[in-house]
Amino acid sequence: MRRSFMLLALLSSSTFAAVDGTSVNWLNYKDMVNNNCTGTLIGGKFILTAAHCNDIKNTVITQDGAWINPTVVNDHLNYPGVEGYDLSVLTLPNRLETTNIHYFADLNSDPVRNGDEVRLFGFAGTQDQLSYATMTVDTTPTVVTSRYTAEKNYWWW
Repeated sequence: MRRSFMLLALLSSSTFAAVDGTSVNWLNYKDMVNNNCTGTLIGGKFILTAAHCNDIKNTVITQDGAWINPTVVNDHLNYPGVEGYDLSVLTLPNRLETTNIHYFADLNSDPVRNGDEVRLFGFAGTQDQLSYATMTVDTTPTVVTSRYTAEKNYWWW
């Protein structure tokens, strides 16, 4: 079963960056924005991204080159300080037009299973080159030896 998750913002640690991905034309993905990281447009007016991205730059760049300053930045209440809460929802002053509408998956009724393929989108440290990487879900427990190293890749979303 193949699934596409455009919420790379949830994989914000550099350990979880998608590398060696396939380049795509950002113009075909109006629902993806760049704010020094990758953000996903939700409902036309909100951006789901990583909270640490707001520490660097509080501007969103759209695929057509527009620079937008969010009117509200809502970082998770436990960020910073508690690992794993690196999430933020930005509110835009106006709705953005998009051809792709995203909904949050109901993982209770359609869970991601071991062996499923997921597609992760991101800018991977580039300013404007959107890429994706296809990964296979591996739910095998991993021993994390430090914040940035693990015995094998482990993907959270």
